Amino acid sequence: ERKQALEDSLQIAAERTAEAQAALEELRSLLLATLTVDDRIDWDQLKQNQPFSQPPPLARSYLPLPAEPQPEEARYQPQLGLIDKFWRASAAKKEATARALFESDYAAWQQRLALIEQENQKIYRANLAAHAEWQQRKMAFEEAARKNNESVDRRRDDYCALKTEAILDYCDLVLSQSKYPECCPQNFELNYWSETKTLVVEYQLPAPADLPRLEEVKFVRSKGEFAEVELNKRQFDLLFGEVACQIAIRTLHELFEADVVRALDFIVFNGMVCAVNPANGNPETRCVLSVRAARTLFA
Repeated sequence: ERKQALEDSLQIAAERTAEAQAALEELRSLLLATLTVDDRIDWDQLKQNQPFSQPPPLARSYLPLPAEPQPEEARYQPQLGLIDKFWRASAAKKEATARALFESDYAAWQQRLALIEQENQKIYRANLAAHAEWQQRKMAFEEAARKNNESVDRRRDDYCALKTEAILDYCDLVLSQSKYPECCPQNFELNYWSETKTLVVEYQLPAPADLPRLEEVKFVRSKGEFAEVELNKRQFDLLFGEVACQIAIRTLHELFEADVVRALDFIVFNGMVCAVNPANGNPETRCVLSVRAARTLFA
């Protein structure tokens, strides 16, 4: 058991180390990760082209109607013997009994039929209501899809017409679709000057406190506990600088690559960091990185 526990602890340490290394490598490869991505917006992907997936409700089956009693049925026929043929009173009594049985069964059948028909009317109304509600959902879904698709077409047309709001909307889509690690907030503000075809990006970079520092996890056998090894100050400062610069270059690359209508000749990227000032304990926002890039020179 002690040997198995040791092996389990070493395995846990190895797994946590691998996770820590993967998290650090993901940050060091922010720029590389975007080079295999086509950053242009696929307008068709923004459209709702899927059909309404909910099948119509299954209709509840009606209750079967009971068979109507028929006077010709054998059980309603008097069983007349030889005596009954000669004694009319006896035959009349048996005929009256058979007739009374038929009338009783027929009355009972009418009552049962009325109850079943009443229940079937409820089933009919319930089926009708369920189908109407499904049809309403289907129409609402299709109407929402139609409006969404028309909106996408308008956004595309406005972008192709180089309308300022549409260009900002397009650039917002480009940056919002970029996949980053969870520690990167991906908050930004955009401004556009059509006269010079300049886009200004105020981009929130991850604060140092948000970046992972863990590099390795060891299991100390003598103490029977795990020990975490973090990046030293020099290594961490280098990591933060790499992350900030890669986000800046990656943002420029994604925006220029996605700009199919040539609305951007220049991009100004301002990297902002929101962090607590250790001197006074107050949160502050500062610009730690700024770059102005021309399309031709960046390419």
